[in-house]
Amino acid sequence: MANIWTEDTTAKFQTEYNKAIADNNGEALTDSQLTVLGEKFGVTKHSVRHKASSLGIHVKRGDQPAAKSGKTTVNRDQLADQLGDLLGIDCASFAKCNKGELENAIAAVDSLQNVIQSYEEDNTPDIEQEDENPTCGM
Repeated sequence: MANIWTEDTTAKFQTEYNKAIADNNGEALTDSQLTVLGEKFGVTKHSVRHKASSLGIHVKRGDQPAAKSGKTTVNRDQLADQLGDLLGIDCASFAKCNKGELENAIAAVDSLQNVIQSYEEDNTPDIEQEDENPTCGM
């Protein structure tokens, strides 16, 4: 099978995909919309989704199903963003990490922030002046 993704077709695809997203009010495309877009390039809806993802322009569905545990699913990008918010730095590249490692890092940072906050609250300086000549109690 010949590779259809030349620079020209990729540029056309990107334009078409972005237009379709704009026409869809910024929302993720439905399977039928992906199929129609794929037909323009002679590929499947899965290839459209994959190409958009590889270009970094794929808009994911907001209505992700809940996990079996009943909790909402969270992807690695969201976890990396959450870690970045906690640390106050850009952690976008952390999205390549294992999801469990990201969750553990977030839990550790949360725990450390709680310890620091508790320490700062307990060690606020007293308003009263300390005695210049302390005694040992003898």
